[in-house]
Amino acid sequence: MSKNFSNQKAIIIIGQPGSGKGTQARLVAEKYNLYNVDTGNIIRNVIYDPSKQNDPEIRKERKLNEAGFINNSPFVLKLWRNKIKELARDNKGLVLSTSCITYFEAFGDKKDIGLLKTLENTYGWKNLKIFLLKISEKDSIKRNATRTICSVCSTQILGVLKMKLSQCPFCGGKLVKRKDDKPELIKFRLDEFKKRAQPIINEMRKRGYKINFINGTLLPFKVFQLITRKIK
Repeated sequence: MSKNFSNQKAIIIIGQPGSGKGTQARLVAEKYNLYNVDTGNIIRNVIYDPSKQNDPEIRKERKLNEAGFINNSPFVLKLWRNKIKELARDNKGLVLSTSCITYFEAFGDKKDIGLLKTLENTYGWKNLKIFLLKISEKDSIKRNATRTICSVCSTQILGVLKMKLSQCPFCGGKLVKRKDDKPELIKFRLDEFKKRAQPIINEMRKRGYKINFINGTLLPFKVFQLITRKIK
């Protein structure tokens, strides 16, 4: 993709499970009129698509997802690049949230261009912003254990047990627990994040990408304020 949209933004929000990256991505998308590329939602939409259930690759990725494992990098990168191409055709900026980007997904290899270079080629270096939301493992486990997701609009709701909600307060859809929000799977995903994230962050900085570290334990509106101050 050689065309460069200098007036559009490409924002990446990285954070471990429960860091609030999905919430912040939605807020950023609304403020700057960007497309919200929610990696988890994109993966789930594809692997649960009834028309794709006979595809061996889709069945494999669905099993990995439901078992709490990280989906294969070539599969994830392909989904991202397809979405970026689609948005580029419409001259649309994006915000992408992810919990565990891999080296291959970020940087690619000799045959495949990675996410960062794809975004840089499409939107330009100065329009690419990267954020990392930082929270403790304890907070992450607590948030994941108490959250549900709307079966209709995919909004995540925290503290459902205290509020005694059974329906989404935004669209009225049924609230359900994600299959990968079991305590043992949450711990596994956190371990995977810690193992993978730091080497990727180090390599990003080595290649000249600026990482904006944000305290994810603050109230959502305060986290949002910190993010928007970094976006110009």
